[in-house]
Amino acid sequence: MKHATVSDVFSATPLNMSFSRSLVGIKLLEWHNLVGRMVDINLREGRDVFVWSLHNNGSFSVQSTYKHLVSSGVRVTQKIGR
Repeated sequence: MKHATVSDVFSATPLNMSFSRSLVGIKLLEWHNLVGRMVDINLREGRDVFVWSLHNNGSFSVQSTYKHLVSSGVRVTQKIGR
């Protein structure tokens, strides 16, 4: 569908999508990984809203980013902020 919305494409089972080239090898694995990550995305009509999933209230904060990096094993060598 040339003029389909993202919601139309991702709500179809199987996905209503085609590629001009075949997906093989690592590209096919990457595609399956991407589709698997998008399963829980809920698309609906209306205004877009950005939600920062690393903070309880959905708002971005440097502190939530810092805590996530540290808990993920990233070695932080400087303090962030003041």
